[in-house]
Amino acid sequence: MTEIGDFTGNEYYVNREASWFSFLERVLSEGADPRYTDKERARFLAIVSGSLDEFFAVRLATLLRQKKEFPDLKDICGLTAEEQIGLVLKRAGEFLAEADRVASSYVNHDSNCDIMLTSRFFKDRLIPFNSAAIKSESVNIILKSKDGCARVLLPLNSPSERIVFYGDGTGVGRQAHLLEDILRNSDGILPDFIDTSEISVFKAVRDRDEIYDGDPTPAGMEKWLKDLKDVSFVCCILKDTASSDTVDYLVKELKLTKNSVFKSSFVDLGFVSELFRKESPEDTEKTLDVKGSVFRKTGAFSYISEQDHICLLPYESFDCVTDLLREAASDPDVISIRQTLYRTGKDSKVTDLLCKAAKNGKDVTVLMELRARYDEERNLENTKKLTAAGAKILFGRAGIKTHCKLLLIERKEAGGIRRYAHISTGNYNEFTAKSYTDVGLFTASPGICDDVFSLFEYASGKDEFHDLYSLSASPRGLKEEFLRLIDRERTFAEAGKSAKISAKVNSLCDRDFIEALYRAAASGVKVTLIVRGICCLKLDDPRLKDNLTVYSVVGKQLEHSRIFRFENGGNPQIYCSSADWMPRNFEGRIEVLFPIWDKQGQRKLETVLNKLSAPGGDTRMLTGTGEYIYTDKNGASVQEELTGLLGGTD
Repeated sequence: MTEIGDFTGNEYYVNREASWFSFLERVLSEGADPRYTDKERARFLAIVSGSLDEFFAVRLATLLRQKKEFPDLKDICGLTAEEQIGLVLKRAGEFLAEADRVASSYVNHDSNCDIMLTSRFFKDRLIPFNSAAIKSESVNIILKSKDGCARVLLPLNSPSERIVFYGDGTGVGRQAHLLEDILRNSDGILPDFIDTSEISVFKAVRDRDEIYDGDPTPAGMEKWLKDLKDVSFVCCILKDTASSDTVDYLVKELKLTKNSVFKSSFVDLGFVSELFRKESPEDTEKTLDVKGSVFRKTGAFSYISEQDHICLLPYESFDCVTDLLREAASDPDVISIRQTLYRTGKDSKVTDLLCKAAKNGKDVTVLMELRARYDEERNLENTKKLTAAGAKILFGRAGIKTHCKLLLIERKEAGGIRRYAHISTGNYNEFTAKSYTDVGLFTASPGICDDVFSLFEYASGKDEFHDLYSLSASPRGLKEEFLRLIDRERTFAEAGKSAKISAKVNSLCDRDFIEALYRAAASGVKVTLIVRGICCLKLDDPRLKDNLTVYSVVGKQLEHSRIFRFENGGNPQIYCSSADWMPRNFEGRIEVLFPIWDKQGQRKLETVLNKLSAPGGDTRMLTGTGEYIYTDKNGASVQEELTGLLGGTD
């Protein structure tokens, strides 16, 4: 065995939080990219704003708690929590300044406008600050009385309330203004006792780090959500024109330190996407030329019984999933349907079809993950809806999230009961399916279907974890299987055989994986990684011999799928998974790695891997200095490369 040395030192790793800000900066740059329409750019800014909120609520909150409870604990590159907090606060301030600059082209900021508004709307909603419920992660307008003794709060329920349009309804002449600017510059809207020179806006973010960790039940989750409204704040973003008096007031009321209050011109960029809401919505499916489901000619069961099918979202239609469910709901031979639900869209077709199946007498069991962060309330609503329709609802195991995406259907056929399965890298959400790339496998393979059944039994708490035969899953065996596959390529390389790894993930911050990849590359394995977001490895060690390359793709279609290809000595194996290479995916979640055996499906996924790691308009390459540089902005898109492989649509 080749002596390759050791990669355990902190100097071989990048801080997770620093890498995350680098990723968010790449997303922000998409919002300023002239290749996109204004509407597409605005969407990136809205994503940036929501992602920053979640980062503060989860990651900053985690570090603040760690600083109190484990002050000497160090991260992957040797930083304590206190050192990481300092890094986060510095990078956040710099990032907000750049986000303000990008957003400034979208709205007439701080300008007068001649618009008639009734004062009643505002008077009815003015609430004394000390009795108001501050909406976490939403914009709140703060006002001051002329005598300086009272504060008044106007919480906004959504970004749309912050935008006021005037001029013709759409197109030329239609202008937008921020509500706080209108209040500041218009007479007669606010009560006389308000000092209009002291109007400001802020957004406060509460701690969302601690997930519900008891037995997952609707009653327990409802109580947890209620208690969440009283947890401490971790930071505040305040209008940059706010007076020092307002800063001091919020620091005291929110119980924050001054370095946790950030100044920003816009405070929240969620309003930007509202600028285009009244325009004709962009038809993503037309843009991608998606024509429908492959199942509509022959029927889903007939098609899947003969061959596996790989659906590549959003280049192919999510209708494959809803058509399968629709057929199952009405088919008299279907006995049962089991499905996991993690995140669904509003007015979900998937939920409606499960309700229809239950009402039609099918044995419908839904494993509802109530602990999907920020989707807890929607999942509670879906629970009530499905229960009323007659479906059985299970809520998983205490301390373990069901993050895998599984659907299993049992059907009476001539040879007995046959199972059909769908496994996906992404959620059963027909709305995000139009913009997020994901991979779904439809199969009637007995080995895979039996493993899916076993996972349902485990996830629902009915059984202990059993060995799987075609799939690998966490919390037992998945990490070990990934590391085995990586190490196998290293063994091939040391034997002088062709050895390659191509992997596409959203995040890479698990130390064991990074060490394994370093060792593989140092041994001669050609490792190509496509890491959209956090990436904690470095490329500056000479032992890697240019065998390790890393790319990042954000792009118009938000890259979410996880795809893995291992050369396997000339007999390539391709897998997809619901899991990223992060510790949380292997320690406290049920995740699944599933094989792709279908030859056309393999060609589709190899096309994606090859294109995203080749010169192209959305591809950036990580350099040895830690920078991400564009490869070729004029390169072909993934969609263009996939032309000819997306056959079978109606």
